[in-house]
Amino acid sequence: MAFGELLDRTDVDASAPRVRALLTEALDAYQAAGKVLDAARGLPDLAGVLVLVDRGRDALESARSLAGGGREIPASPLCFFNPCTATRRSR
Repeated sequence: MAFGELLDRTDVDASAPRVRALLTEALDAYQAAGKVLDAARGLPDLAGVLVLVDRGRDALESARSLAGGGREIPASPLCFFNPCTATRRSR
């Protein structure tokens, strides 16, 4: 599922300050990824888009977990040399 669709379908209680902050982080990452994608001139820019989307997904995953009574999920690291081949857990 595309990140934008995932954001649209997310319905969590954002009354807790940390949940609200994480949702804001996810939305900011989505918006920044769109701007970078619109101005992309090459592969490095596209890698930046992938990193931003990944950061947004991590923030959204944590917000959903916290809102559901769970704990915050640490962001998963991306491959330093190639973010497209991330070393991450399966979702």
